[in-house]
Amino acid sequence: MGTSARKTTIRAKTTTYRLAKEGVTAWFEDGSHRQGDILIGADGNGSTVRQLLWPGEAPTYSGYIAWRGLINEEQLPERAYRDLHGNFAFATNQGSHILGYLVPGINNDLRPGHRLYNWVWYRVTDDATRESIMTDKNGVMRGHSLPEGYITQQWKNHVYEEATRLLPPGFREAVQATKEPFAQSIRDLAVDGMVKDRVLLLGDAASIPRPHTAASTSKAAANALALRQAFLTHPTDIAAALRRWEPAQRHLGKYLRETGMSMGNRLMFGNL
Repeated sequence: MGTSARKTTIRAKTTTYRLAKEGVTAWFEDGSHRQGDILIGADGNGSTVRQLLWPGEAPTYSGYIAWRGLINEEQLPERAYRDLHGNFAFATNQGSHILGYLVPGINNDLRPGHRLYNWVWYRVTDDATRESIMTDKNGVMRGHSLPEGYITQQWKNHVYEEATRLLPPGFREAVQATKEPFAQSIRDLAVDGMVKDRVLLLGDAASIPRPHTAASTSKAAANALALRQAFLTHPTDIAAALRRWEPAQRHLGKYLRETGMSMGNRLMFGNL
């Protein structure tokens, strides 16, 4: 592509960048750097690129978290197996919504007996409680995602106790049979602009729809496919390609944010 592009140098984990003329150079934490015509910030919901160049755009907490768990399908207790195995099941209560379904096992194994049962349990949670949950068993604050094996015993016991109180028998058994539950905060984001100079945001770096939409992966794919088409249409004009690409993708992100908020708020708070 042409050499009239502006050059943006970004040092990861800092707030400094500078502009020149020949393209985009990205500097990484290990001291390495890469140069190209554009820089795509497809670095997830905690995007460093977004934090550096769009510092006012940040995810907001929805008011609830998702407890999650995976268990081998053959390890489901009897009632859970009878009620849930092979079904896409849901259960809703005040401030509580759980669903579950089979997913591929280790190494994408689809053989019966080797698959995993995946459950996701949304619970209304205030900020102070969320911060306590996200502080792992080593005392490290994990931000908005707590991986398997790091939940404190206090919160593990809490999950099992709440399952007894709130969940129907099949789901209760599935949750209580999960040795290492994990958790994530449910957050909302849709940036007002996805392009700045030759830098752009793609996927969850630009917008985070709530999981109820089941749209994060397809949204990222749509962003990428549309970007390819924009460059096929304007192969020698980067600015024109990005102008063509941005509006519809920005609209998609905002649409999914609003749709996810509407779905989640009805489920969790009874709001329209």
